[in-house]
Formats: sequence, C-alpha cells, structure tokens
Amino acid sequence: MSLSKIQQEIVDSKAAKIIVDAGSGSGKTRVLTERVKRILQEGVNPKSVVVITFTNMAADELYTRLADVPKIKDCFIGTIHAYANKLLKKTGYNFEIFSEYYQTQFMTELIPKYANYCTVDDYVQFVKYERLVTAGKMPKSSIKDKFSSWKVYDELLGLLGRSSTRYFEQTVVSLCKANNILTFDELIKLATEYFESSNTNLEYLFVDELQDIGYLEYNFLMQLNATNYFVIGDDYQAIFGFKGGDVNIFLSLMNNKDWETYYLTENYRTAKQILMYANTIISKADNIIKKKVEFKNTKLGLLEFKAKSLFDKFLAEVNEKEDWLILTRSNKEMTAVDSILRKLNKEHYCFKQSTISPKKMKELLSKPCLKVMTIHSSKGLEAENVALYGKLPIRGTGNSDELKVFYVGITRAKNKCIIFV
Repeated sequence: MSLSKIQQEIVDSKAAKIIVDAGSGSGKTRVLTERVKRILQEGVNPKSVVVITFTNMAADELYTRLADVPKIKDCFIGTIHAYANKLLKKTGYNFEIFSEYYQTQFMTELIPKYANYCTVDDYVQFVKYERLVTAGKMPKSSIKDKFSSWKVYDELLGLLGRSSTRYFEQTVVSLCKANNILTFDELIKLATEYFESSNTNLEYLFVDELQDIGYLEYNFLMQLNATNYFVIGDDYQAIFGFKGGDVNIFLSLMNNKDWETYYLTENYRTAKQILMYANTIISKADNIIKKKVEFKNTKLGLLEFKAKSLFDKFLAEVNEKEDWLILTRSNKEMTAVDSILRKLNKEHYCFKQSTISPKKMKELLSKPCLKVMTIHSSKGLEAENVALYGKLPIRGTGNSDELKVFYVGITRAKNKCIIFV
C-alpha cells in the first residue's frame, strides 16, 4: 500500500528537527522506516545514523523491515541503553552492567562479614520472593512477612543498599561502584557526560516512543548533538510513567516552535465501533493533545461487554486457532489466565517478556493463536480479536494513567473486542 499524503510529506521533510504525534494504527513504523530508507538512498553514511527504540523487539522489527537496504547493519538500531553501552565501550571505559549475578556474588561475601540476623539461605529465598512479585504471584508488601523476624528482612535490604535506616560499611551498591559495575541509569549519566566533554555528534538521530522516556534519557539524547532529529510518539499511549517516563517531554516538544510538528491521525487498524469507544475513553484523560481521529478501517467491528463471571466460560470456548490477544491489567491476572488455560489443555502462549527472547517472541506473535500478556506488554502489537480482563475504567472515570492503559488495550483490536467487567 502506498503512503498517504501526510505520511509521504513526513518522509520527505527536510527539516532538521521533526516531531510526529502518531496515533494508534496510523502507520508510524512504516513512516519511520521509509524515512531511514530515504536518507540512506540519498547517500548519508549509515554509520552516522542512529535509531533509538523502546524495546529490543522493536529494534529487530525495524532491522527486518529495512533488510533490503544496503549497509543497514552499519546503522545503530536499538535501545537507548544499548547505545549508551556501545559508546562507553568505545571510549575504553572498563565497566560491566549490573545483574542478579553480581548481586548474588556480593551478597554471599557481605552476609558472612556483616550480618547478625540474615543468612545466605535467607537471601536466596528473598530473590525467589522478588521473582514471584515480578511474575505477579505475590504482592511486594508481603515479602517481609515471609521471614522469621523483621530484622532479617531489614538487614537484607541494608546489605543490598536499599535501606535508609540500616548502615553498613559495605553494601551491594558500594561494591558495584568499587568494581565499575553500572546500573542502566548510571550508564546513561556517564554517556551524557562523555558527550558533553567530547563535542561528539552524529548526523541523524531517530527516536521512537518518545512519550515514554524520562528526563535522564532525554538529556542524554539532546547531548548527542545530532545534526538532524526525528522523534515520534503518541501522548495517548504514554503508559510507562511508573518506569520514569514523562509525557510532558513529548508535549513540550510538540509546542516548541523550533520543531516542525506533524500529526498522524488516520487509524488503519481498528474497526469503527471499537475505535469510537476507545476515543471516548481517551478523551477523559489529562496531558493529551486533542485530535480528531480518522477511521480508515471500513468495517464496523464488534465491541462487547461481558460479566467477569463469564470469563472462564469464554476461555473454555475460545478457538485456540484464531488470532486472539488476551490482555490483563496485571501480571497476577496474566498468571491466573495462563493457569486456567493450562488446566483446559488449551494451546496458548503466555508472554512474560523477561523469559522469552525477542526473536522467539516475534515468531510466536506471528501465529494465529491465543496469546496471553499484560496490556503494557502488548504495546505496539495488534490482533484480529482482543479480550480485556482486569480492573478497567470502562466508564471513562479514573486517573489518566489508567485511561491510557485501557486505551492501549482496546486499540490492539482490529475487528473484535470483548471487555470483561
């Protein structure tokens, strides 16, 4: 399909600073890839082109779409942390990225040396409990109740460097600093300082999902001093504030006269009835730019609301060979759905992103089948059919974060959306 008039205008723009407000299903990835393709075909050195994505899977998708472009592998396409890591390695700075491996190594040294109450076995259990919290199988607040004494839990936090009330001469945090082991936030801070001092710059910088970056990441990107900036995002889909993202960065650039602004408001994905409801929900949110969305999917679609008591019946009857995204509001609900489908012997895939590679995830997502994940994990995906389950603001009441998460869930659907309430 050829580009629309506005899509082609964005691809061809010669402005040095471009920001695009690209709505759900508007073809933003196509516009991004076509613009990268254009500048490379015009002879721009691919080594001077950097494309920042929000996830590794998004980076793999861009490389796939650009596979026929000569020397595309000379461009950097990846996450902001991966790029900062690459830059610092180039400077000869000797460091490692923090991981559970280092945490465990340091805790096995610190506990025998400083602990009066906790043991290495307590720490091993603590790690297991944190994994359960991540998987949505237990609340974080209940971890301390798992130990024989609050002193054990308090001492563990102190040795990890997470307590403001327990002081130890050495902690995991202090040992990381002593051994040049960096957290991702520290990595970005160091890379930013490197650019400030070296006056290094690049020719073209592309940034996807700008609405979900935080100020630390934003300052890093600005310090790159790119000759040309192209950033794209959607204030309606700013759902990672809990990870430090701040949609005000995106909104301020949209209102900055130094930037050429564009709007992609044509939705090619979602059927009219579903999209109309999604637009009603998002219209109640704060921190958004009001836009008139154009319906490009000519189908009416099917939007249904069903009682939560019917959800188990739905799981029992749903055709596992059809293209379904079953989206939950929380990890705990996702785990519960996974368990029910297992008991029903239903073929399905549960997408816990930390346990699956981007390559394998992409392979599974291409299959028409039952796919279970949280709404947050579904960002950027689509399916013929979507089922939404969890505590959702169906009447458009609630805080903006919840309304935006709900909007993202609804707009994954092409032609059918069932919301269990």
